[in-house]
Amino acid sequence: MSRPTIWPSTGTARPQPTEGDAEVDVVVVGAGITGMATALLLGEAGRTVSLISRHPAGRTVTGRSNAKVTALHQLVYADLAKRHGQSAAAAYARANTAALSWLRERAGEVMGEAAAVTVARDQKERDLLEEEHRAAARAGLNVTLEEAPAAFPGAVAGLRLGGQGQVDPVALLDRLEAQLPANVVHTHGVATGLRETPVGATVTGDGWSRSATHVVVATGLPIFDRGAYFALCEPQTSYMLAFEHTGAPAPRDMLITAGEPKRSVRWARVDGREVLLVGGAGHRTGAVPPSDELVELEAWARDPYLGVGRRLARWSAQDFMSPDRLPFAGQLHRVWGPTHVITGLSKWGFTLGVAAAQAMARRLTNEAPTAFDRLIDPARLPGPRGLGAIASSNAVVGVRMAGGWAGALLRGGPADLAEGEGTVARDLPTPCATSVVEGQRRTVSAVCPHLGGVVAWNPVEQSWDCPLHGSRFEPDGEVLHGPAVRPLSGRTPDS
Repeated sequence: MSRPTIWPSTGTARPQPTEGDAEVDVVVVGAGITGMATALLLGEAGRTVSLISRHPAGRTVTGRSNAKVTALHQLVYADLAKRHGQSAAAAYARANTAALSWLRERAGEVMGEAAAVTVARDQKERDLLEEEHRAAARAGLNVTLEEAPAAFPGAVAGLRLGGQGQVDPVALLDRLEAQLPANVVHTHGVATGLRETPVGATVTGDGWSRSATHVVVATGLPIFDRGAYFALCEPQTSYMLAFEHTGAPAPRDMLITAGEPKRSVRWARVDGREVLLVGGAGHRTGAVPPSDELVELEAWARDPYLGVGRRLARWSAQDFMSPDRLPFAGQLHRVWGPTHVITGLSKWGFTLGVAAAQAMARRLTNEAPTAFDRLIDPARLPGPRGLGAIASSNAVVGVRMAGGWAGALLRGGPADLAEGEGTVARDLPTPCATSVVEGQRRTVSAVCPHLGGVVAWNPVEQSWDCPLHGSRFEPDGEVLHGPAVRPLSGRTPDS
C-alpha cells in the first residue's frame, strides 16, 4: 500500500536483492537513519559492511518523520539530571551536538538551519521550562528563555536553541546512501535468522546468508531480540498533518510543547511551496486512535494564528520509547556476543540515532568509549523510575494479550465491512483479521507471529497493528514494521 507523506521520492532505485553467501566484517540490518549512519561510519573506518534492509532507504520510519535535527529534546535535560546526574545530561548534550554537526556536514543543502523551541502554554509548563533552561544550560547548551514565542497559538514562554537543523528525510537518506564507500554494499532482503558463535554471527534470509565478526541490528525494536528489548521499550504511534501554508512568511522555528496534549510544529518548503507540519495525537501502537483526537489535532492546526490552507497529507510515525530517556546501543545480550543493537531512540532519532551510530562505530573499531557511550550501554540498570516504566508497560502488554484473544474469540464471524474498515473475529482455532481496502476484501490470521498478540485495525493507516510490541502489517498480512519478521499467515484475498 502507498502511504504518502509530503516528502517526494528522489527516484533512487530499490537496492539489488540479497543473494548467495558472503563474508564481511560487519552486517548492519536496517537502513533508516541509524543503520545508514552506522554502515557509513564503519565503511569509512575501513570495515567491509553488508547493509541489508527490507525496504529502500528512507521509505519507512525515517521517511515518515517530521525530521527535526536538534539537541533540544523537549524537556529531557532536567529529567536526565535527576535520573542519571548532571554529568550524564552534559554527555547527552555533547553527543547530540556532535551528531548534529556530522549530519550538517553530510547533508549539505538538504539540511536547512532552524531554531528549536520548547513551548509553554500555561504557568505549570512555564515552571517546567525554567527548570529545563537551567539544566540544559548547565549541560552546555546555549539556550535562551523568551516570552511568548512567535508563531505558536497561546504560548506564554519558549526555550530556544538556535543553529539547529531540519531536513527532507527521504532526500537525506538518499544522500547518505550515495556517500557509502565501495566496501559497503546495500542490498534488499528480509533477514529472518541469526546464528551466533564465539567468533562471529551469520544473518540468513530466503536463499542467502551473510557471515561477519559483528552484526548490528538497527530496526527500531530489534528483530532478533535475545535481550528482551521488547519488554523494555514501549512502541508509540503519533500522527502528522501537512497543510499548505497561506499566512505570513513562515518562521524557521521548530516548535514542540512542554506538556500534554503534545503539539509539534515546523515549516518546510516542498516542491516550491510553503508547508506547515503539525504533529500529535500519540498513543501506544495497536491502541486504535480515537477519531476525536485526530479531529481535535486538525481543529487546533486550523487556528487562524497558524495560517493553514488545504490539508495535503496525513500519516503516522512509529517510535520506541526508552524507559530511562537514554537509548540502548551495545551488545544484544548486554554482556557478551557478536550481535549488537541500537534501539529506544524515543522520537529523536535524527540526532540520537546518529549519536548511537557513532558510539557503535567506536565500539566496533576499538576506539575508547566516551561518557555517552557508557551511558547508553545496554548492560546498565534503568533505575527506580525506569523500572517502574518497564513494569507499567509490560502490565499493559499482559492486559492486551488477554483482552485481544478474549475479545476476538467472543466475536462472531467477519461482519459486512465498508471501504477502509477492518475487524477481528472468531475463526477457531485462531482469530481472523478481515479488511476491505481499495475494494478488496482480505482475511488473514489475526495473530502476530512475533509473540502471539492479536492485532488491531488502524483505520488511519489501514494497517494491522500489534498492541504488544508494535509490529505492523499490510491488509494482506505483509510486514510493514518489525519486530515481526514473518507475515500474518493465510495471506489470501477473499473471492
